Amino acid sequence: MTEHPDIAALAHVMAPTFGVDEALDWPSVEERLDCRLPSDYKAFMSLYGGGGIDDLLNVFLPLHQDGIQWDPGAIEDEISGARATWEHTPARRRPELDPAHILPWGQTSGPDLLCWLTTDPDPDRWPVLVWGRHTPERWTLFDCGMTRFLLRIFTADLAACPLSDSSLWGKTSPRFVHWREQQVRWKAGRDPFTNEPDPYADMFPR
Repeated sequence: MTEHPDIAALAHVMAPTFGVDEALDWPSVEERLDCRLPSDYKAFMSLYGGGGIDDLLNVFLPLHQDGIQWDPGAIEDEISGARATWEHTPARRRPELDPAHILPWGQTSGPDLLCWLTTDPDPDRWPVLVWGRHTPERWTLFDCGMTRFLLRIFTADLAACPLSDSSLWGKTSPRFVHWREQQVRWKAGRDPFTNEPDPYADMFPR
């Protein structure tokens, strides 16, 4: 896959050291989801894969996978929940849209939902739609793709932080760890993100 310019920019901010190419069969993935997916998301899956950023934001895999210890998040598993969240939001606090066009791609520790609004036939033109659990505006639309949105979070390049937890806002060196690596570390009694010994490891069966 040709390197996406936003992915190249993201790699300068967030090292892909613990990323893993998911090597996905994209035609089969898109057939199962019944939609095409943005090119920057595909490039993200190729360089980083599914996983977490500083234990604060999780980027979903497209399809469900069984994990080593727990199942990582997946777009197909989260669709109904994201659309139900819009439906359960009071009408005065949600944008006018068809919830069938809400497609989730991530979640924060807030927990906030990170989605695309899929009304445009070109997935590379899908804006990011954020549901913030503890933000002034419940639903906020951003005219950029997923990767550009992450970059704008890390560089504080928005009018204000759109997330309930601002820990990633202006974060100079966010750490990404692939979901498999997280689980291997956890099973070994180490923190999934820092890889340091977990002082609470003995409290939970592995």
